[in-house]
Amino acid sequence: MDKLTLAEIPRLSLEEIQRLYTWMWVGMLTDTFGFTAEKLGAQGLRELNDRMAEHEAERIRQTPIPADGALKYALTSATVTANLMGFVSRIEDGADSEEAVLVHEDCASLRVFAEFQKMNFPMSREQYCGSCSGYNALVARKLGLRMETTYTEKGCTNYIHKGK
Repeated sequence: MDKLTLAEIPRLSLEEIQRLYTWMWVGMLTDTFGFTAEKLGAQGLRELNDRMAEHEAERIRQTPIPADGALKYALTSATVTANLMGFVSRIEDGADSEEAVLVHEDCASLRVFAEFQKMNFPMSREQYCGSCSGYNALVARKLGLRMETTYTEKGCTNYIHKGK
């Protein structure tokens, strides 16, 4: 018996894949964190963030990127966000050899968040970006680094340093 083909699976362009992935990523994270905060409160949310950050730090340690410290963190983050999500980013030298500056000139996650806000999403940009930078700073601490973030109209700049 011949198999019935109901529909062809479309082949997406890289930009379409990145947008779809980012849309799903932002939705999944905001749903997960919202549900956790609602059901388990602030302490439960802190525990979830801590667990996720520990796992992310371990993945970064195991990533075969030929760098160490702040530069490895910046390169790993930029590689993932640029390729999977379509961020426009660059890495700059820091004030010294133990600092890397990760500049997200155009944050794909922030673009998707803006679309969510048009659908009455109950979170401000300050809350959204603050939760992202707070989580990334926690991952940095788990790697023995520290990170400060400044925000721009379309993204942010992360200053990553050695030491907690």
